[in-house]
Amino acid sequence: MKLRYLMVALLLGAVYATAPLGTAAAAAPVVTISPKHVNCPAQPVGAGPVDCEQIAIRTDGPQIQLGTNAVDGDGADFGNLGACNGIFVSPGQSCAINVTFHPTATGHRSATLRVVRTGTGDTFLGKVGIAGKGT
Repeated sequence: MKLRYLMVALLLGAVYATAPLGTAAAAAPVVTISPKHVNCPAQPVGAGPVDCEQIAIRTDGPQIQLGTNAVDGDGADFGNLGACNGIFVSPGQSCAINVTFHPTATGHRSATLRVVRTGTGDTFLGKVGIAGKGT
């Protein structure tokens, strides 16, 4: 652990003292989640799942462990959203979520995927909007 010190010169008697300024901050993870929005093709209700876009979660900082993703909205209509839960992602690598769509009702269906990492409490990394239309 590196400490930085400030040298304080006391002019009286040329006495010097050092005082700690703090510790060096740990490198923050640099995480990219792409794309930010996924549009799935229209699909008949009750039909098998259809593939949508892939979501990539990449780190260019230190290794991270992804936490349990939260899904808001019509999450039951979209599959594979937990594919990266608990996965370790090394620098320069990514984890892919192959989203599928299988609507449970007609009309516009949407969900929000909230991506987190584990560590000192789950840390929010970003979100992805997901949409499709049940026919």
